[in-house]
Amino acid sequence: MTPALYLLAVVQILAAVFGQVFFKQSAGRAMDAMGNVGLLELLWGLATDIRVLSGFFISGMGSLMWFYLLTRAEISLLYPLAHAITYVLLIFAGWYILGEGVSPLRLVGIVVILIGIGLVSQS
Repeated sequence: MTPALYLLAVVQILAAVFGQVFFKQSAGRAMDAMGNVGLLELLWGLATDIRVLSGFFISGMGSLMWFYLLTRAEISLLYPLAHAITYVLLIFAGWYILGEGVSPLRLVGIVVILIGIGLVSQS
């Protein structure tokens, strides 16, 4: 992969991460509102929530980037790298942005994943 494709992959990964963070934030608010509103009101609230709309937009842009990347890189390299890095970044985003806990065992798993990313990227 060329440096430009690696850069595009990084942007695509960040789009996936932030899209999921927006969805998670919206899901939490939706769960809080479920007991207070009817189904149609809940769906309308989600359809007009800026975080949901931002999540869809960012994820959609990431999907377009992904399709482009698939035309330019080997899927056997691209898929493991993109999804492993996305997983690792989601753990840190969950911790930093959403206040989720990260166990020591999960940190060990991240190290193993990063070693795997290094090995795959060298192939």
